[in-house]
Amino acid sequence: MFACNIFQMPTMNKSIAELMTKNVIQVSPQTTIAKCAEIMSQFRISSLIISDNDLPIGILTERDLVRLFSQSVSLEKAVAEFMSASLVTVLVDTYSRDACHLFVVHGIRHLVVVDESGRLAGIVTETDFRRNAGVEEFIGLRTVASIMDTSVLLLPPDTLVANAARMMNSRRVSCAVVVDDLVPIGIVTERDMVGLYRHQVGVAMIRDIMSSPVATITQELLVVDAVQRMQKDVIRHLVVVNSQGETVAVVAEQRPKPATKKRCLEPYSIPFLI
Repeated sequence: MFACNIFQMPTMNKSIAELMTKNVIQVSPQTTIAKCAEIMSQFRISSLIISDNDLPIGILTERDLVRLFSQSVSLEKAVAEFMSASLVTVLVDTYSRDACHLFVVHGIRHLVVVDESGRLAGIVTETDFRRNAGVEEFIGLRTVASIMDTSVLLLPPDTLVANAARMMNSRRVSCAVVVDDLVPIGIVTERDMVGLYRHQVGVAMIRDIMSSPVATITQELLVVDAVQRMQKDVIRHLVVVNSQGETVAVVAEQRPKPATKKRCLEPYSIPFLI
């Protein structure tokens, strides 16, 4: 992981309105989990805003749905019971640098943007920052080895989907790599789990539902190569392999962690650019 000085980045002098997604899909508190999963799968979005008369009151994310799947929660339950109600919001005229500070301090991936009356105006994600920050200029000659996550969840192909969901939830990881003698043969992500939960295929084996072939990279390559590969292929994970083709790590769009006291002393850093 690395951080770059936010004040060096032109993007951070823009208002959050210039980065946010304006046409946000909203659902009511009475919407079923099944319908939420269907919408998120259909539109390939990582979150849903729960609102009441355009006033945002909660959010449901892919991570939430993996947790519900792992706990065998009925799809007919209303989202109001399981949404995260502690929304972090900003006004439309907030500077991007200040919004970024909230990402780091609260350890979130989605920031809800509201107008002066508190009504939903848009949403901005960590991905929006990464795509607009001109990150290549600040990466320099860093290699994949400097930012990869070696605590990757490796699963055999005969693992049940429901068990994979439970392990992803307990490990709080965004993907599981399916391996055969450590060689990656597939990958299952939080986004995949949303659709699997919706269709109730927990008893299937992950070899039957995994995404394959796997996008791989070596740790000697530059981080900029990984970023460009993810942007080009529109993917959020790359599996890092060694010279024998064995899985050693994962590179993913970074999930920010809540700031510690030490990190709060340096609030304007963006550890989630990669």
